[in-house]
Amino acid sequence: MQQGVELGRGRKGYVILPLIERSEPYPDLRSLDEEARENRARFPGVPQAALSGRSNPAGKRRALQRFASGAVRLLLATTVVEVGIDVADATFMVIENADRYGLAQLHQLRGRVGRGSERSYCFLVESPRPSAGGRRRLRAIAASQDGFAIAEMDLELRGGGVIAGLEQSGEIDFRLADPRRDARLLQEAQVDARRLLEHPELQSPLLREFLAGLRKKIRNLSFS
Repeated sequence: MQQGVELGRGRKGYVILPLIERSEPYPDLRSLDEEARENRARFPGVPQAALSGRSNPAGKRRALQRFASGAVRLLLATTVVEVGIDVADATFMVIENADRYGLAQLHQLRGRVGRGSERSYCFLVESPRPSAGGRRRLRAIAASQDGFAIAEMDLELRGGGVIAGLEQSGEIDFRLADPRRDARLLQEAQVDARRLLEHPELQSPLLREFLAGLRKKIRNLSFS
């Protein structure tokens, strides 16, 4: 694999895993424990470290310092390295089961490499049985490095979710409007809606009935 080539050149990088330890309900997902064990045998001369949400703050800080200094050249981690890690000479990242991550998360993860002057690589390794949606996400992330474009793709693939509800994906429950296509119209509608709320005398019986139903729906929502 390319990570072996990069390590052979004396460079360093990350391997990202979705699980800390192997899980019977998810046999296709790679774990940090098994990857660390296999990589110690695969690259016996390469100093390695493992990092996850279970790492205590002192252990996490020590692992990152050793990685930044070059004392560790292969950092195996869960998504705890998604943000806030700036190691300019890290030149590669391997993301196992990459089809299981969201587009925004993949974009954040690959942003940990390519921060220096050396050519860098991010390898997206799909699961043995990827879903159609997972493959679409991998194609989308491979097609662009523009964060705004990826956010648009993410909205298109996942949907915007329910406006007055808890769902964070799926189709937006607007019957007539598209938030992207009709942004200006929706802004104008927002101004009119505020005016109607401030002046109840302008409200028609149909609007008052709608507002009563909306208040009941919002009151019954639970955010716990």
